[in-house]
Amino acid sequence: MEAIDAQTSKLNIAKLESILGRKWCDQELVKFQEFMEKYSPSGMWSHRLPTTSPIVPLLFQYECPEFRRSQAIPLGYWYGDPIHYLQELASSIFTFEDFWSKLPNPRGVINNIKYKLTDASQFSGFLFELMVAVGYKSKDGYSNYDVVPLFFNPATSPGVPDIILQKDRDQIAIQCKTRSPLSAPVMSFEDFQYLFGRFMRLIQDYGNSYKLSINLKRKLDIEDIDELLEILRSAIKSNLELPKHAINASCDVELSRLTIPLSGLTKHDLNKILGKDDANLFAEIGGLGTRGSAVTKVALCSVSASHQKPAEAWVAEIVEDAAENAQGQSPLIIAIHLYQYIPWEIYFKNRANTRRFEQKLYPIFKSHPRIKHINISSNRQEFFSPSNIETTLGTQYVEFDNPFFEAK
Repeated sequence: MEAIDAQTSKLNIAKLESILGRKWCDQELVKFQEFMEKYSPSGMWSHRLPTTSPIVPLLFQYECPEFRRSQAIPLGYWYGDPIHYLQELASSIFTFEDFWSKLPNPRGVINNIKYKLTDASQFSGFLFELMVAVGYKSKDGYSNYDVVPLFFNPATSPGVPDIILQKDRDQIAIQCKTRSPLSAPVMSFEDFQYLFGRFMRLIQDYGNSYKLSINLKRKLDIEDIDELLEILRSAIKSNLELPKHAINASCDVELSRLTIPLSGLTKHDLNKILGKDDANLFAEIGGLGTRGSAVTKVALCSVSASHQKPAEAWVAEIVEDAAENAQGQSPLIIAIHLYQYIPWEIYFKNRANTRRFEQKLYPIFKSHPRIKHINISSNRQEFFSPSNIETTLGTQYVEFDNPFFEAK
């Protein structure tokens, strides 16, 4: 994506705010500021209530520059500058304005964009579709295709592609599938982000360094999390540990102190600690307090679930469902986003992981030879600069070609 000049960026964000509605923006910014002051660690700008749209922290940083904080170790959807992220989000939406502004019933289309951005349960899927569409505009082998973003059309029926790549008579359908962060079987990504941020705030306010280990027995809701946080508050404030024990019928919890050297830990040290964690659902580490470039307080939150599906099972289930329900006969690309961060480059250095994916996917590929390839991303979106004049928001992903692909 080309660099966005300051004036164009300002106009795009103003247009986006007009779609969202000035009244809605003002109300949400007030509520978000109150939440941040009461519950959120300094520097964690994307921390929010699970029901708050992820666009609100972006607008907060943009509209309230006096509250901007440095972000040593970020959390959540974004691992970069929030203002640049908002600029690119707005730019991406208006990149396709020529398409969605000409759809029938433009008021319905604009209301659909507003709904997708302001409803927390819709934001992530819409964001992923948008990123995929923008990505294919410059992706190797596809840059000379027209990108038709059908996902903007609220009248699109199930099974119709989310995106079409068109070049003369050559047409490729793209289905975008997210494992919704608000419908994960035992804990949503949104709830985990809320829990971890508040856990860090307790350590910032009261405690030494701690590791929180949770084993889920059933789906954890926000009331369960708030009850757990009150127990943690009492323990951390008193500098206590909690031996592994049950909290209601929802989970087992263990709270243990971490020993941090007086010189502190570097980001590399934190990543080494995180890499040794064996959580099968979520794991996140954050640093607080600084001594030079090192951190002196650490929060590590590790969440596992006994019956959590492995990544290859989720992917196979999504691919098969998408292939079964996709309309038409055009070559099909399936883009998948998981809400569990997996560093794919490292993950597939283990040949056993590759074999497990192949064993799950190849029977589906053989049954559905119209699938051209699939790509799978996970919840770590980052800014990168492919050249000196471009900055792009990208999500690390891995691509699997279908060895049985047949072009009709």
